[in-house]
Amino acid sequence: MVPNGWMTATLGDLVNKSAFGPRFTSELYAEDGAIGTIRTTDLYNEGEINYATIPYANLDVSKYEEHILKEGDLLITRSGTCGIPCIFTEQKKPIIAGAFLIRFQLNNKIESKFLHEVLKSAPIQSDIKRMAAGGVQKNLTGTSLKKLSMPVPPLPEQRKIAQILSTWDRGIATTEKLIDASKQQKKALMQQLLTGKKRLVDPETGKAFEGDWEEVGLSQLAVITMGSSPKSEAYNEIGEGLPLLQGNADIKFRKSVPRIYTSQITKKCSIEDILLSVRAPVGSVAKSLHNACIGRGIASIRAKKGTNQEYIYQWLLAFEPKWERFSQGSTFEAVNSNDIKTLSINIPHYSEQQKIASVLTAADKDIELLEAKLAHLKQEKKALMQQLLTGKRRVSLSS
Repeated sequence: MVPNGWMTATLGDLVNKSAFGPRFTSELYAEDGAIGTIRTTDLYNEGEINYATIPYANLDVSKYEEHILKEGDLLITRSGTCGIPCIFTEQKKPIIAGAFLIRFQLNNKIESKFLHEVLKSAPIQSDIKRMAAGGVQKNLTGTSLKKLSMPVPPLPEQRKIAQILSTWDRGIATTEKLIDASKQQKKALMQQLLTGKKRLVDPETGKAFEGDWEEVGLSQLAVITMGSSPKSEAYNEIGEGLPLLQGNADIKFRKSVPRIYTSQITKKCSIEDILLSVRAPVGSVAKSLHNACIGRGIASIRAKKGTNQEYIYQWLLAFEPKWERFSQGSTFEAVNSNDIKTLSINIPHYSEQQKIASVLTAADKDIELLEAKLAHLKQEKKALMQQLLTGKRRVSLSS
């Protein structure tokens, strides 16, 4: 039921015209190109345009005038990841939409920022996904998108809703920037501390740590266990045996309880063991939250006596981007036990390891707090969208 004063409209009711972006060869891209082209890869954060990454092409502006975007134009991805909406903001040079985007020129019945929020909402995104035709490669058309139906309030209420949600967006964007800055700061700190370029203060002496570092093989510092897959008939989802960690996905989403269990226990890891993905994509690192059985896609690492486990973990985190050179095979990326064992680590005395680990762990916790705040802000905005964009909660136009 439409709220009092609202109307039900289709996207077609809200636009003057639509068109696919033009095609041209990427060979025309140049640093001093005359026209910028927004590609699907220039979109991020579920509907924002990264103007810093769009390429410019040597095209004749006069021949592409009808394609040049105007402030407030709506763009929607039509292929691949279908249905991502974004609103264009005018730039210094002319910009056009790429061939995998559909451009909609809005009429005066709709506020672009309000429409953007509506199109990002879960119910409308579900409708868009159902519209996408095709098998492996989904596709959308302007004709099908114009049939999207949505509740629309009067323009003053649209603007007020957009203004409220923009306030949340600014808070989310600020938090995302803080997270990025914190990650960069931690990366710089790792480069300094894990190489000995920067020495921390020894709490016992009140002076910077001294003494030479040793270059030691990882196999001398830690017990490395390569995973081994149980027989498939031993798998179950009823919690019999141990949870089975099979590869990168189980490392990446390690905070969730594994769905698959196995009654045949092969190779195991314990809580706080370091988990390393050894199959594509290689090099992801995490701490185990479970006593579990590890499959072929994972190695578990536990420091031997005299070596700090957290120091090894932080060192492997710093090494993550370098695993590519160890990967074997062109079709299936993997590393073996010898690759891991031949790694050499520069390592100081145990007390300095401990201090370095504590500083880097503190940086991780700061990032985790910011990420938790970001998740909370996004959830709060989502709940607010469900209220405001359906008219269940009405806004005051007097303030």
